[in-house]
Amino acid sequence: MTRPSSPLRHALLAVLALSLLLSACAPSRVAVLVLWHPFSGVRERALLDLVDQWNQRRVSAGAASDIVVAQRMDVATMRTRMIDGKARGAGPALFIAPPALTALLHRNGLARELDGFVREPADAGGFSDADRADLFDLVFSAGRTPEGKTIGLGFGGAVRALYFNRDWLRSEGADSAPIDMDQLATLCGRASDPLRGTQCLIAAADATTFQDWLYLFNGTLSAERAYAPQFTSPAAISATTRLAIFSGAGLLRRAVSPEQPRQEFAAGRSLFSLDWSDQFGLYRTQVRDNADFAWGIVTPPANVGNVSRIAYQGWLLSITPGGDAREREAWQFMQWMLAEPQTTQWAAVTRELPARASSFDRLRTQGGLDIQSATVLLRLARIAQPPPAVVGWSCAEIALTEAIADVFDGLPAADALKIAQDTAVSRAGADCIAQRGP
Repeated sequence: MTRPSSPLRHALLAVLALSLLLSACAPSRVAVLVLWHPFSGVRERALLDLVDQWNQRRVSAGAASDIVVAQRMDVATMRTRMIDGKARGAGPALFIAPPALTALLHRNGLARELDGFVREPADAGGFSDADRADLFDLVFSAGRTPEGKTIGLGFGGAVRALYFNRDWLRSEGADSAPIDMDQLATLCGRASDPLRGTQCLIAAADATTFQDWLYLFNGTLSAERAYAPQFTSPAAISATTRLAIFSGAGLLRRAVSPEQPRQEFAAGRSLFSLDWSDQFGLYRTQVRDNADFAWGIVTPPANVGNVSRIAYQGWLLSITPGGDAREREAWQFMQWMLAEPQTTQWAAVTRELPARASSFDRLRTQGGLDIQSATVLLRLARIAQPPPAVVGWSCAEIALTEAIADVFDGLPAADALKIAQDTAVSRAGADCIAQRGP
């Protein structure tokens, strides 16, 4: 039997819930909360399963209730469709979107500020002290605007990790992965051998990879409180120059596809791979099926004397303005999604990060994570740095990606970053979402 499509299936659930409530002589007020999301594949299936659980729970309660209907909505058209829906008195109660799009929706009055809900004490519907201690900081910081307003809560996503070939390192006389850039450079020099077809590291030439590289030098891509592009800062130029040196010396190769770093690593041809944490399962499978060596993940190395910082990319779960009752019901669903059982289930299915530290206990025992890797991922989640929740940041990332590609092609770092800076400023406030869907 074919499973109904997402909107139809959840609409049927809503009707079923209404029928059950009425037939049980329960109060007839049933609010249908529409949730827009951009997911497909495993993410969509994971979300639909969680929504089903929420609806079944609400129906079983046998009282006036709110039912969630999940509908897929493309990132490129979400803003236009939401504006149109608002004009017709329709539209979603909740949505899931990247931070830059959420900031654009907030600027258009389509994303509600959540600080009032976030600050509420537990007995008034907010998070308890235990919840706040358990939830990662990225949950709250991922949706924070330059003015300090919370327009969404971080949900899922991934962090950067350094995958390393443990057997190879031991053959080089190293007991552990490098903890700073000097150690990385030394090991890279030994590993890179064109005659053997081996290299130290392959990396994509894009904005997020450069952000990771800049973090290694304790730099930033944006100004304090404003998140305006700051690509020509001394730290950015220094980091990019170092990137060019690594590339020119053959220590760092430019990837031609997103899969190449993992493929080269799994074949035993790359000593390291700087990749996203949600790729962990794929690395495990491909290493086993190819070279079958001992490997692991660690925090990427920092520059000497600096504290490690790593990038985070994820989604924001947000509420649209729609009256106190509907907003309160939407907030209750958001809290439920961020509770330990639900966020653990999301992480186990999608391989993305859970929202809570406590989730790793169950992921170790039921999700296939070994203790050492789970410990590293927990540490990475604690220090992750979300991208700015600001309108136009996607435009800036496009400009920066073009600049980093130019650096790999030999353009001096200062020149490439100056072009990116000027381009990003000229596009400030523009809508580049259509060019950068997830």
